[in-house]
Amino acid sequence: MKKGIVLATVTIVSVSLFGCSPNLEKVKGDLNPTIEETSLNDYIDDIDKDVSYSYKEKANDNKEYKLDITVKVANSFNKLDRLGKFNLLSDVTQEIDNNTVYPECGSVDCDFGSLLIVADHNGSKEKYSMSVGHSGEPVMNYDGVSYKEEDFNYYTEDDSSTSVSGDNSYLADAVYEYMEQLFDEITDNGENYDPDIHDPQVTQAAADKFGITYKEASEMYVEKAVEEFQ
Repeated sequence: MKKGIVLATVTIVSVSLFGCSPNLEKVKGDLNPTIEETSLNDYIDDIDKDVSYSYKEKANDNKEYKLDITVKVANSFNKLDRLGKFNLLSDVTQEIDNNTVYPECGSVDCDFGSLLIVADHNGSKEKYSMSVGHSGEPVMNYDGVSYKEEDFNYYTEDDSSTSVSGDNSYLADAVYEYMEQLFDEITDNGENYDPDIHDPQVTQAAADKFGITYKEASEMYVEKAVEEFQ
């Protein structure tokens, strides 16, 4: 077989194998203008450099792809509290899902995967993610912990104007129960428990969730654990 025929054959095979994958340059052209219209754009220094797209094939035989969006945000993003970050991701993912025509993928189907926010904070990378086009209530994932909107509502059922932080006994119970549930979740009910890893992780998650210090969360958990043991 002549060399030219071999090259032509290789080219045809390449097109058949890879020609139907999503065109990320076109994806970028489709989605960047939408992102610029959202509140997330306030935290992006250079949309061409700081926003990137990737895709992964779904776990089926239909050659369907999920498109993920990664955004490196400016330091101003760190000024938002945890609820502010949740609301931002919730609003942006909804706007992208509502206002964007899905990118052309040739003979395959594409839909959205997740929006991933990457923030530099005190020399480390913090990552916040949320599914685009969430059918149920939005869920933000951060540092191995999932947050729903209800997780930021620290109020008693009897008086919505009273924060549970004003009732140390009620708050201590809530902190203890949350940490116990989180310990069970991330350690497979204690099977994979490593105190050096999981104690600080769960304590910090409780501190962030309830708006208290790391020390307060730790003390509340220990005191309640002693009570439960006795």
